Amino acid sequence: YMAYEKDEAREEAATAWRDWIAAKGQTAELKLPIGDSNVLLGRTLVAMYSQNRVVEYDSNRKKIWEKTGINQPWGAEGLSNGNRLICSYNGKYVVELDEKGNEVWRINNLPGNCSHAHRLDNGNTLVVSSNANMVWEYSPEKKIVWQKQVVGNPQDARRLENGNTLVALQSGNKVVEIDPDGKEVWVLPNMNGAFAARLLDNDNTLVAQSRTGQVVEVTPDKKTVWTHSGLSSPYDAQRLDNGNTLITDTRGFREVEPGGKIVW
Repeated sequence: YMAYEKDEAREEAATAWRDWIAAKGQTAELKLPIGDSNVLLGRTLVAMYSQNRVVEYDSNRKKIWEKTGINQPWGAEGLSNGNRLICSYNGKYVVELDEKGNEVWRINNLPGNCSHAHRLDNGNTLVVSSNANMVWEYSPEKKIVWQKQVVGNPQDARRLENGNTLVALQSGNKVVEIDPDGKEVWVLPNMNGAFAARLLDNDNTLVAQSRTGQVVEVTPDKKTVWTHSGLSSPYDAQRLDNGNTLITDTRGFREVEPGGKIVW
């Protein structure tokens, strides 16, 4: 049940819960405590840079949402409120769109081309610019509340739970963790065109290496424990809750099992 779904979908889900409670509410075995995990909707949001559009697919590869006319979108993510946050590279803007494609928030005239943008838990937005070698944090009022220069063509940056920021440096061929003052507290070298990096729940780091055509998982002491090769300039990699990895490269996107088998 998703609160921001359309009326008919919410009513169908609510009816199913009412029926379940009526039939099993008195006898169901409760599983407590409730686990803390994300709900996977089976949707994949794809920024198509050369086609000036963002498309969302369901698990059957059916197009369920599309926004055209975006000036070279380099990154897009679904937000918890049901909206989509899109980063326009050459347009130098970040825009938030609702389910109908209407604009609800925008930052224009960024000081550099927008490589990626991510909404933070505090409501601010983390914006990365590769050509400006900068990472900015904007408030909902569009004010810069934090910024750091990170030399090496940063393509992506993720705010960590400890308050530091993980940055993938493409020309720097490394991933760095910087503290709020911009000091490097951890460096992962030899990442060969690092285009994206994400810290996993097991404290390992998942890195998309655009130059070597592979995605690697590396431990905190910098040992590679998982690799998926044979890719065409991988741009992003995301570890899913089911243990598989979603990878995007120039040929499309795929879901890969830990053993390397492509399942979708």
